[in-house]
Amino acid sequence: MEIFHSGPLPHPEILCRYEETLPGSAERVFRQFEIEAEHRRSLEVQVIRADVFSQLWGSIGGSLIGLLGVGGGIWLAHEGKDLAGLATLVATLGGLITVFLYQSNDNHPSDSDGSNESD
Repeated sequence: MEIFHSGPLPHPEILCRYEETLPGSAERVFRQFEIEAEHRRSLEVQVIRADVFSQLWGSIGGSLIGLLGVGGGIWLAHEGKDLAGLATLVATLGGLITVFLYQSNDNHPSDSDGSNESD
């Protein structure tokens, strides 16, 4: 009879053989697995925190650029520079819309190639 086992830890029978051969080795295998799992979780926490930080400051920066661009365009139009004001408004809004659309498409990858980027 052939036994198939898949997983991060060895099959229990194999662990028993390790333990028979070298007492304490099964505990060492489990401890290494626990250390690796904790390390992986700590890396995931760091990645999530970095993503939140990037998104927060990206949103703040984009908002400031948008406010400055729109405000500058309105100010230019108010000061009698209608064409410059309109160009500033259009460029600012066009840039913000482009970034928004690019991020919307980037957050929802198509499955046309059959791959799944979330794995």
